[in-house]
Amino acid sequence: MYTGNAFISQQFTMDFKYKIICAILLWVFAVIMIHIYAPADTEDVPVISKKERKKRKNFSYVIVTIMLIVGCLVKNNIISNMILIGVLLQTISITRFAYKLTNNKYGYEEYLKSENAVVN
Repeated sequence: MYTGNAFISQQFTMDFKYKIICAILLWVFAVIMIHIYAPADTEDVPVISKKERKKRKNFSYVIVTIMLIVGCLVKNNIISNMILIGVLLQTISITRFAYKLTNNKYGYEEYLKSENAVVN
């Protein structure tokens, strides 16, 4: 993911208007994925507190928005591309597909399952 991002970023140039369009589409995709999956935790480090989960989710919205704005404003095309592609990869990494691919489980969901098993 890391070296691939750098390699891909060197391979193409986008005009500013296409960069804005990509950033807007990425922002919509990221907001939807954050709403569904964030915060992305694991069994080893679950985020249990609802207050902490909400705080991290809101922080994720802010960070992705700032990263996409910076990605559009940076003049260096390679760095700009790296930021935009990085946001895409980070967003994909919180999805169920990525968790299955890496053989991880969502910590909060596992915690809820174990709580329900104890109650029953």
